[in-house]
Amino acid sequence: MDSLHMFGALNSFPLFVAYIAMAAATRPITRLIGPYELRLPLIVHNTVCCILSATVFVIGGVGLALSDDILSIQQGNSYILLSLFIYWVSKNVELLDTVFMLLRHRKRQ
Repeated sequence: MDSLHMFGALNSFPLFVAYIAMAAATRPITRLIGPYELRLPLIVHNTVCCILSATVFVIGGVGLALSDDILSIQQGNSYILLSLFIYWVSKNVELLDTVFMLLRHRKRQ
């Protein structure tokens, strides 16, 4: 199996549909409940996002340093593939920003 096809299994479309549905459904719900104070969860969330970004940077850098050329991902450079997977996970984690924003009744971040 080609290592690039591994990312075909990381289908984000269902997550995208759930994200859009959640954002659309929160407008009427926010009228019923008050805003939440989410200081600690936001601190934890932002810390996790920073750690994931640093991890992607370090592992991706190691993968590039160990590769013969930048196209070595096609030969299955495991460091680069791992960094791409962690990047994909981090982008999904960062979607929680919108959830926090909606729960706090904020229009902008």
